[in-house]
Amino acid sequence: MTATFRLSNRATEDARDDATRAMIRVVLAFFNDYPAYGLLLYNGERIILQRVQGPGGIDSDWEDWAEMSGMRQLVAGLESRRLPQPLL
Repeated sequence: MTATFRLSNRATEDARDDATRAMIRVVLAFFNDYPAYGLLLYNGERIILQRVQGPGGIDSDWEDWAEMSGMRQLVAGLESRRLPQPLL
């Protein structure tokens, strides 16, 4: 399955943060409902979430997750690690 999320370049920083949190929330809910291999690509090339087994992991090199308000709580329980980046 493929889903596309688009964030407006003209949106305020707060609106972009809200949209990014919503995107992460939706993908984690999908991973929960369909426990199989999956990933979330940012800009079609950077893997920021990956699920192979268990709850999955978040890319430790993706700085937004650590800096964005409310994101740490949203990804609590995910392992923060450097994910492979075969498309970069």
